[in-house]
Amino acid sequence: KFQWSPTNGLFCTDCPATKGLALLPTTYTLSALDQEGCTASASWEVLVDNKLIYYAPNIFWPDANDSRNTVFGIYPGAGVEKLLDFKVFDRWGNLIHVQTEAWDGRYNGKACPQGVYSWLAQLKMLNGSVFTVKGSVTLVR
Repeated sequence: KFQWSPTNGLFCTDCPATKGLALLPTTYTLSALDQEGCTASASWEVLVDNKLIYYAPNIFWPDANDSRNTVFGIYPGAGVEKLLDFKVFDRWGNLIHVQTEAWDGRYNGKACPQGVYSWLAQLKMLNGSVFTVKGSVTLVR
């Protein structure tokens, strides 16, 4: 008989080997009991790399005839729970977009001119930590 402890994040808690998803550093212990009542246990420490993974295009074309690359947004990767905040600024630092949805290249209903825009976003990780990321994007008309 096998038993893993703690069981959170594990796919199988009574198997001799298992896989799982640890969101925080955790020490797992496997205990084994054979038919004669002998016991043994071993422990493993699982460290978690909270590397922030996301994708932010560096160019988009709102007026494209195909539906690809017509909006600009931040696309979270593994380990990211959600996008908390997303802002876009013009070259003078004026805030022109603040939402969690993608930007369509407009400000107050009018098409923004072609150019380079700065962006700032906050991403919440599955472990609760929050990261701020920034960059720039080129709007092509």
